[in-house]
Amino acid sequence: MRFIFLISMFCNLNVFCVPELNEARLKTLVKESDMIALAEVTDVQPPPGIWSGQFPVTQGVSYKVLEVFKGSLQNDTLSHNFYVIKNDPLSDKQKPQLSTSLFAKKKKQLLFLKSKPDVKESTDGSATVRQSTTTSPFEIGHVLLADRNTLKELKRILAR
Repeated sequence: MRFIFLISMFCNLNVFCVPELNEARLKTLVKESDMIALAEVTDVQPPPGIWSGQFPVTQGVSYKVLEVFKGSLQNDTLSHNFYVIKNDPLSDKQKPQLSTSLFAKKKKQLLFLKSKPDVKESTDGSATVRQSTTTSPFEIGHVLLADRNTLKELKRILAR
């Protein structure tokens, strides 16, 4: 099983590709995430045609949320822009685009999300999140291809 971290256009996370996902790593992801959702890729924007380099180049992916395991989400759809980096595990080996084996319509992924850090105080003292072009107050921190065993382990960890 391959475990893949993604970079977000909205947060500068490093990209890691870990060959195996063990229980300890999954527990850490669960603990660090504000929301965990099972989502299906519904759309992948056309490839940008060039790799990120001097300028950041992204490719958008849209998701339909199938199930929320932790936290809550107002919408059942999410959109996210991923950097297209040459020789990155998320990118195609030859063409400047996201990997079609990872980002294809109908692919199911576990999304580990964090609250967006772009928070401001409202006049009544409660925290409100500034909305970006997507209306989600979350950003994708980690993506894991969903398989039966991983889902089973995730549910077991959350049930504790």
